[in-house]
Amino acid sequence: MLDQYKFKTLPFYNQVSYIWAEGTYLASRQEEGHKINLYRVKDFFAEIWYHGLQENIFKIRTFTSKKCLEAYLNSVILD
Repeated sequence: MLDQYKFKTLPFYNQVSYIWAEGTYLASRQEEGHKINLYRVKDFFAEIWYHGLQENIFKIRTFTSKKCLEAYLNSVILD
């Protein structure tokens, strides 16, 4: 598996394919009309951003800080 820095050198659509193949889906959220899916990929997190209803991917964001996960806290349900 690639680390975050090698991952960022991949072409955009290869990054998407890599996330889908090697990542683990964790959560989804909405922001400013965009759908954002969160994945865990080896030692980093990756977000795939979609344009609203079109489902076109326009952005990939990677990070390692758990602080960036705060945006997903509202989607966690604890019984």
